[in-house]
Amino acid sequence: MPQPLYVLILEDRPSDAELMIRELRAAGFEVDARRVETEADFAAQLDAAPDLILADYSLPQFDALAALFLLHERNLDIPFIVVTGSASEEAAVECMRRGASDYLLKDRLARLASAVTRALEQKRLRDEKRRAEEMSQSLAHRLFEAQERERRAIASELHDEIGQALTAVKINLQTHLQACPNIAHSRELNDSIALIEQILQQVRNLSLDLRPSILDDFGLVAALRWYVKRLGERTNVETQFEADEIEPRLAPMIETALFRIAQAALTNIARHAHATRIVVTLRAARAIELTIRDDGVGFDVTDAFDRARQGASIGLLGMRERAMLIGGKLEIESAPQRGTTVRVRVPLERAR
Repeated sequence: MPQPLYVLILEDRPSDAELMIRELRAAGFEVDARRVETEADFAAQLDAAPDLILADYSLPQFDALAALFLLHERNLDIPFIVVTGSASEEAAVECMRRGASDYLLKDRLARLASAVTRALEQKRLRDEKRRAEEMSQSLAHRLFEAQERERRAIASELHDEIGQALTAVKINLQTHLQACPNIAHSRELNDSIALIEQILQQVRNLSLDLRPSILDDFGLVAALRWYVKRLGERTNVETQFEADEIEPRLAPMIETALFRIAQAALTNIARHAHATRIVVTLRAARAIELTIRDDGVGFDVTDAFDRARQGASIGLLGMRERAMLIGGKLEIESAPQRGTTVRVRVPLERAR
């Protein structure tokens, strides 16, 4: 069966355009073609989503490079083949660099059908790869959301059920001790009350680490300020937090991912860095930029990622995957005895 093919031809000579159409039809394509000469007509025809573009390198009012720029500007992936009467190596290289699929001479149109077939196949493979990546990202989003729902449920269970049950036991013991202060086992009761208080604090910390309610109620800035201060109090490390005002709030998934990245980075600092000072900043200009700096012992970044890929630690890979999941980029700068800087950038339009 003939393969339907909608072709947009950028050519100022109707006879040359007809030769291209004839060549494609002879190769088995069912061609529907539109010929244009100007930028306005070319741009208008792009709305019809052509399967293929054939373009002369140079026209009186428009040219192939300008057409390629327009495709890039519109973020369109359409196979683009330059078919021209004269050629130079520099022109061919520049067209291919700008995204052209191939570069042909008009006196060698016998190559046109094979060039078109190859360009269409490359487009098909790109589309399949893009669909696979979109499906993978969609699954990753669902997994991320499921993990956060599970964290929220466990945090609620710890706080509302286990925490309240422990509090009730503590109150019962205190009441019993106050009613009978001279009983023989008062020391054991006091020890039990102290132990329950310790367990209660651990339950509260677990609940907060799993899903701090301040993140849902007041947003990323408030959650980071609270977490950084809390870390300083628990580790006796000097901490500093600075943030721009972010209004309106970022998308919930963006806030959660950035908080988790900061949480992982700060946990690593507390465990391994032996730092004396930590600075966390959140900026909102052209992008949302989260930065965590410490003056600790540092590490070899390449070696750390190599070990992470071998399964030694998933912390760094998890941070990078969370950044990629929200369309951001994670950068880590460090060296032994030079401290560490973790930076995440997310385009502002994506973060909204």
